[in-house]
Amino acid sequence: MSLDELDEVNPSNLEFGEDVLQGRRAVFHSIPKDGPLGIKLKGGVGTTTGGRIFIAGVNADGAVGQYGKIHAGDQILMVDGTSFVEINQKEATQALHEAMQWDTECIDIVVATEYADQ
Repeated sequence: MSLDELDEVNPSNLEFGEDVLQGRRAVFHSIPKDGPLGIKLKGGVGTTTGGRIFIAGVNADGAVGQYGKIHAGDQILMVDGTSFVEINQKEATQALHEAMQWDTECIDIVVATEYADQ
């Protein structure tokens, strides 16, 4: 598979509607599994976020904090191919836990963000 073909299947190329993105952009991140992710979640189905899962906090010592490009307020759209649109917080936590258990070096996360450093 060529680099161009790899880019074509990159999850950040998936189409997310404006109802999901709400003026933000979808960004793909491949984060090394160098320990716990170190994130807090908020939202999900049955909450005031309208079924969206957000990062409520990032521990600077966790894998996401060390990676440095995902921020509190970013919406998680997808993790390792699993959609985080219209799921509850328990399902999101379980999906993150399972993805961290897979025998891979990185966890792939797509977020909707307003930050320019991504």
